[in-house]
Amino acid sequence: MRYLKPSPSSTAKSLIVFGVVSLLLPIPLLFLGCEQDSVAGVTIPYSSFTNASIRNSFLGNLGASKVISECNWNCACSDTEYDPVCGSDGLTYKSPCLAGCTEAITSKNFSSCGCTGPVSQQGGRGTAVGGICGETCGRMFEIFIVFASFSSFVSALPVTAFIVLPLRVVAPEDKPFAVAVRQFIAHVIGWVPTPILMGYLIDSACLFWGVSECNMFSTCWIYDLFDFRVKILAFQIVYRVCAIAMYIILLLSLSRKNKGPEIPQVYVNETVGPCDEKP
Repeated sequence: MRYLKPSPSSTAKSLIVFGVVSLLLPIPLLFLGCEQDSVAGVTIPYSSFTNASIRNSFLGNLGASKVISECNWNCACSDTEYDPVCGSDGLTYKSPCLAGCTEAITSKNFSSCGCTGPVSQQGGRGTAVGGICGETCGRMFEIFIVFASFSSFVSALPVTAFIVLPLRVVAPEDKPFAVAVRQFIAHVIGWVPTPILMGYLIDSACLFWGVSECNMFSTCWIYDLFDFRVKILAFQIVYRVCAIAMYIILLLSLSRKNKGPEIPQVYVNETVGPCDEKP
């Protein structure tokens, strides 16, 4: 801006252009993301009951819990515990108990797991190891980082114009007041409600909450990745649409102001003193 010296109207137009570009750039991010982890009873269901008497007992005594199944219903498992294990069937289970494991080889290795595999001819069952099953994004994560970084870079380009423009359209004596009003509006509309709304959207994408000792929801352990991504990016898009609308209103206001009578500006260094008068 130091070399181009654009007019206020040109600056407002550049804000609109950058706003539209920054609005379109996050759209591809909606389709770039990692695969959802396969967690039994959370993202995929357990196998259905095959024994009618067990099913009726389960529904009558334990309710409609999604993580209690025929393979673990008699283990008295807690459906709020989160100590994930990876079963030999390639699925993640919320705990060794919910995987139906009855024997622990070590603290991280379990055997005789009724939910992780069918019973073999030798009478053996599936196994499980501590941790979630290794789901990787591969190139998708790298592509997402590149798009997100480029989108953030483009969104930051008009920051200087956004700061300078209010100082160029008000009288010199009103510039401190204009800066104060701009900061006040930014805090009231942006800084204060945004963390609250973002937190609400993030919490709404949770699939499994951890429960504290006081039986209060404390930490989200598993998120719906697609729902999470859509809500966060949609929130950013809505905010940017509102910003573009404000820039358009500003441009219309500047255009109407430029059609009015021109008011000459008097600068201090152009005043003529008594010592500068010609003889």
